[in-house]
Amino acid sequence: MKFTYNTSDMGITQYSYNTLKNTLTLFKSKDIIIYQINTDIINNGYICGFAIIHKNNDDIYECYFTGNGFRTDGEGEGGRGYVKACHLIEFNNLTINKILNVLSNTPISAYTLIGQIIDKIENELFS
Repeated sequence: MKFTYNTSDMGITQYSYNTLKNTLTLFKSKDIIIYQINTDIINNGYICGFAIIHKNNDDIYECYFTGNGFRTDGEGEGGRGYVKACHLIEFNNLTINKILNVLSNTPISAYTLIGQIIDKIENELFS
């Protein structure tokens, strides 16, 4: 599986939203899978991002991760971004296929988090 991400997108709503919008535009005519990836618990919700997955012409899965700049609790910029992201997904006649939790009890680096996300997605796709 080819996995594309940018660590500068981590935790920044506008970057995460732009990555989602650009990726949906790129794969508009293709069958795609969208996973919501919850990465941290906050208040009454989660900090999350989206993984957009499709199989290319060579039967290789490609996955683009938006970064985790969204909040499911509706609070702040991340919460407004989450609502906007969900509307964008719906506007493109798509749905979130599954919600995956990649949660840690201790602070971890972005690279460790990305590794855990890749493992979770591969387990979901290939098992």
